Amino acid sequence: MIIDCQLSNEEMREAFRMNTTPSFWFKAALSNIYSIFIILAVLGGVVANIVDNARVNWNGIVILLAIAAVLIGLFLWRLTASIKKAAAKINTACNKLTLDAQGISTVSGTGATSFTPWSHYSRWKEGSLVFTIGDAKEFRTFPKSTMSDTQISEVRGMLQTQIR
Repeated sequence: MIIDCQLSNEEMREAFRMNTTPSFWFKAALSNIYSIFIILAVLGGVVANIVDNARVNWNGIVILLAIAAVLIGLFLWRLTASIKKAAAKINTACNKLTLDAQGISTVSGTGATSFTPWSHYSRWKEGSLVFTIGDAKEFRTFPKSTMSDTQISEVRGMLQTQIR
């Protein structure tokens, strides 16, 4: 079965979400540690002022929360940019994908071919937009948008029988 493996940004985003691990979210929290400290300090200050019946400086709180929001926004912007970059890299590396009983063959836009046997893959996942095979560190993605319902069923069956 031959499948077009060109991914949209939304399809790559879904594949990324399907294959993120808890360690990714821990690293994401560490990269936003300044934002987390700002938010915790603001919350601590508000609670302390409310407990002491003191006046809360809402202007300062809004400014600090805006700074934290900008820092988190920058992180999300960088994450989105890296997902788009990964989708572009995949799209240049894979033009067509062939699934058969032996494994997966790919043809790049330049005409270069590669083959990976089924034994190389340990798991697969199905999302609403894509199939992914492999683990969280290295996975191959192919979109459902280029397949008919019959082809989707055939791919699902092949993945169930070939990857254990």
